[in-house]
Amino acid sequence: MKAKVQKLDVKAALEYIEKAKKAGRSLDEAFSDYLATRGFSRPEEEEAFMQKFRKENRELTERMMANLEEIRRIARAAQKKYAGV
Repeated sequence: MKAKVQKLDVKAALEYIEKAKKAGRSLDEAFSDYLATRGFSRPEEEEAFMQKFRKENRELTERMMANLEEIRRIARAAQKKYAGV
């Protein structure tokens, strides 16, 4: 299966550049805006996503570790109870 690749629409890209110039933005920002319309994400969006992902992953790991510790505590208590210790 061939991937569909869209060609660069020069006219649309130039329109984004003109809008950016009028707004006092850089050429890079204009081109990033144009690429976003073509389905490419911006580096800062990717970084924000990765920061959010890392934070959520860290929170989940902390909860899992806390749950494992609780399971260990319950298992030790059950072991002592049934072993007669």
